[in-house]
This record gives sequence, C-alpha cells and structure tokens, in this order.
Amino acid sequence: MTTTKRKGARSKKEIPENILEQLNRGELESANLVEWLAINRRKLLENVLVQHNRQKYLQPILQHIDSLKKQTVNTINEAIGTELLRQSDNFKDSNFLLILSVHQSDLVRSWVTFTIGKDTTLNINQMLQKIQPFASDRHFNVREEAWGAVRPNIVQILKKV
Repeated sequence: MTTTKRKGARSKKEIPENILEQLNRGELESANLVEWLAINRRKLLENVLVQHNRQKYLQPILQHIDSLKKQTVNTINEAIGTELLRQSDNFKDSNFLLILSVHQSDLVRSWVTFTIGKDTTLNINQMLQKIQPFASDRHFNVREEAWGAVRPNIVQILKKV
C-alpha cells in the first residue's frame, strides 16, 4: 500500500466532499482524528461488504449496532468487529478477516483488531501475537484500537495474578 501524506481538515465542514466520499468507500486512510470521526461507519461497512461480495453480513451487523444502548464511534467499531468475527465464523470465512487486515482503510483494519480481542478461542499469547501487526500499524488509529481491543483481556488476566 502506498500512501501519500495528506494534511487533514481541522473541522468536518472543511473536509472536501471527494475526500469524505473516498473515506466512506474505504479508498483512503483518514489523515487525522477529524476525518476519522467524520467517516460514516455504516456506509463504509456496506461499501466494504459489497466490494468483497459479503452483503449477507450486513443486516446482522447493522442489527447489532442498532441494539447498542450507547452508540459512539468506539462502541460501533467494537460492534462491527464483534459481528465480523461472528459472521466469518458462521460462514467459515476466516479468509475475509485476513483480507480486511490489510485493507487500505485504517478504520477497516481497526475493526479487525476487535475480532482478535473478541476471539475466545485464543489464549493470551496467541492474542498478543495476532494483535502485534496492528499494534505496529503505520496509522495512529489502528495502533490505538489494537490496544483497546485486547485491553479487557489483559485486565482480566492481571486480576487473576
């Protein structure tokens, strides 16, 4: 993946329409937190699923998002990751998560971090090994989400020690 360093907008209103469209299609990484927050997660999810012929995943994921008591960007991202794991398990489609793990969009890659954090079949060593590429991702958002995705598991282990 080749990326060109862009200077992000300072407010959502300043994001050029073509940039926001590219972000929502998963064609660009966000340049800063303002762009990251401006991405329409539902639209991005639908576009990515259509691009990869996984439309059957969409309704269960949207239902999970709709059932959230508190809908913030963080809870929505976690819900998407949780449901991507569930759907890929249901359809025996782990290859899809591998495809998403190297996606152009930082937000899509960050959803994969939650599939790792929510995977109860992994022990802590396996989880840390799988999260490592995301923890060293070139994008600030993916690195931050990687930590957030595995933190609850690490806290539980520390409580047992």
